[in-house]
Amino acid sequence: MRLRPLEPRDAGAMLSWMHDPEVTSLLSANFAAKTLEDCRAFIASAARPGPALHWAVADDRDDYMGTVSLKAVDPARGTAEFAIATRREAWGRGFAAFAMRETLRFAFGNLGLNTVYWYVNRENARAVRFYQKQGFAPLPAPPSVAPPALARDARMVWFLASAPVGEDSHA
Repeated sequence: MRLRPLEPRDAGAMLSWMHDPEVTSLLSANFAAKTLEDCRAFIASAARPGPALHWAVADDRDDYMGTVSLKAVDPARGTAEFAIATRREAWGRGFAAFAMRETLRFAFGNLGLNTVYWYVNRENARAVRFYQKQGFAPLPAPPSVAPPALARDARMVWFLASAPVGEDSHA
């Protein structure tokens, strides 16, 4: 498995998870309304510089298994928001754990960030368990870097990762 840039050929597989109610039922966006053109536009936008970075999570045959992102990257504050969505076919196969590890490594090493945060709907027990299995405990309150509108949403459980202490975070 590996992370790679999103490619136009990923659009169909991306749309498949967006239209899978088991994948999206507890996500914030209305993915069921997304179209193949929406996926193509997202992939095209991911290739342009901006405050968000998106990668495909790919299997050993280079087939798309999901998308992992660092959103709202703010080098001045040293922060970013983590997000991941995978196809049901990727569940339980280590893709999400791999993508999370590699994305956090990139955030702290290549980008030199100090803090990466994320949130999930508290009813999404599968996601909460996944993050706990990765060694992250739910925060008692939203982190100070959380966007105010999201921080007020009581449905969310918040997580945070910090750059490793004592290591050169600009590796």
